[in-house]
Amino acid sequence: MSSIELSPDGLYFLPLGGTNEVGMNFSLYAYGDQWIAVDLGMGFGRLPWQEVLVPDPGAILPYRSHLKGLLITHAHEDHLGGIPYIWPHLRCPVYATAFSAYLIREKLQEFDLVDKVPLIEVAPQATIQLGVFSAQFISVTHSVPESSILAIKTPKGTIVHTGDWRLDPTPPVGAGTDTSALEALGKEGVRALVCDSTNIFQDAASASESYIREQLEQLVGQYPHQNIVITCFASNVARLESCALAAKAHGRKSLLVGRSLKRIERVARAAGYLKEVPAFLDEKTARTLPPEKILYICTGSQGESRAALSRAAEGAHPVVRLQSGDVVIFSSREIPGNEHSIAEVQNKLAGRGVRSLTIRTHDVHVSGHPSKEELKKLYSWVRPELVVPIHGGARQLLEHADFAREQGVREVLVPHDGLLLRLDAGADQSHQEVKARTLVVDGLVLLPRQGKAHQERLRGASEGIVFVTVSAKGKQGKLLKMSAYGLFEESEQKEEQRLLEAVQDDFEELCGGGNRERAREGSREPSHGLHKAVSTVVRKIFAQERGRKPQVVVHIV
Repeated sequence: MSSIELSPDGLYFLPLGGTNEVGMNFSLYAYGDQWIAVDLGMGFGRLPWQEVLVPDPGAILPYRSHLKGLLITHAHEDHLGGIPYIWPHLRCPVYATAFSAYLIREKLQEFDLVDKVPLIEVAPQATIQLGVFSAQFISVTHSVPESSILAIKTPKGTIVHTGDWRLDPTPPVGAGTDTSALEALGKEGVRALVCDSTNIFQDAASASESYIREQLEQLVGQYPHQNIVITCFASNVARLESCALAAKAHGRKSLLVGRSLKRIERVARAAGYLKEVPAFLDEKTARTLPPEKILYICTGSQGESRAALSRAAEGAHPVVRLQSGDVVIFSSREIPGNEHSIAEVQNKLAGRGVRSLTIRTHDVHVSGHPSKEELKKLYSWVRPELVVPIHGGARQLLEHADFAREQGVREVLVPHDGLLLRLDAGADQSHQEVKARTLVVDGLVLLPRQGKAHQERLRGASEGIVFVTVSAKGKQGKLLKMSAYGLFEESEQKEEQRLLEAVQDDFEELCGGGNRERAREGSREPSHGLHKAVSTVVRKIFAQERGRKPQVVVHIV
């Protein structure tokens, strides 16, 4: 790829993930010839073969010897989940607070990378030096412990990079927001605020997590004889603790159902959290207890097809056996794009007579992202000269930009993935673009989401596939064998045979008659012409008869 043109005394911001989208956060800062990265997250696709998505690091690879480090703001998948997949291409030190570091090690263990990645734990409020950059980890409340706002100091001023955050006055788990440190930054002067935009359309601040703890305890008490399931984001340690304490208050024991929940429990206990929570049940013991003695805490709040809740909704889970009258509490919000899958799970539950309680009717969740009210407070503390909204779709970023101007911020830059922005005051903003693709974790390799392999897979899934074997003899071709996949039901064998014979008749007429030259048109190689002829005939017949243009795979012998 082409090199990035940087002024030797310029301060730059390059997002390769997390702008014009929610998730896959990957931000880069450059000064002179030195770089640092903030967060390296993953996303989730909506197609079966695109389950895990990660940002493409290609733009930074020519400069990776100048990459001083990767700083992690907090322990959410969309901020650190990409590390096992992308770090082997970056090979730089990784800095994180203890809770995030525990979770990263768990992930690296699965990839046999735990002894290879230089992972450095950073104490809350600590400052680290990375070449010309220094970065302070400032405590902030969020839905996961030890979340940080980064104060990145450079020769051209201070950048405040928020990650995800909110202002919870009474967090039940972890430290509160260090407002004094943020106010001190504002007094010193902040050149740029690079800030979360997720909840920009919400005016008022959400309630405290402590309030949700009270609500869950009351709700569990309203169903003394039923099976109760609570599904939530696995990484929300405070919510996990709230669920367990609600169970304890009503004489129930808690069972964690789902791999990611069990992982977070291990990490949380290792990092010193969940001290007031009794040991969770094992599945063998849970099978022996009556419904009124168990509270199931399940993965699957977003309708994930393989998660524990989806299997329970289908009656296929070996432990969570739901029946009419039981209750499932969705202690989470719907991530945009997951509405259909969540509704499908809730409909399956309803079909079994199971009631779903959600944020539409009950106070069972609060957001971990800032509303306009909370943003106003942050702006008043840090007093930025420039605002760069990140972590949101295009609508969210533009709304945040308008909001920043309303707060008196004179300079606002709206980014998108791959857009290189210069942050120092008075700098020329003639923009440079770099390639910022999304990669799919495809088995053991990374493939571009819009690349040839996945486009072929998408077409095969949507239009079907026809395999054709053709013999090439001299300038002519003869169709030997055909088979179709994803186009016919078992009961349509005669129809399938009729269409395949129609393809054969048309092809032989094309190759054997006066139009033979058309079969070789556009190439000196007869095989290329035969390939084109076969594809043309197959698509024409199937378009006429089935309304489909299948992917055609031609084998010439």
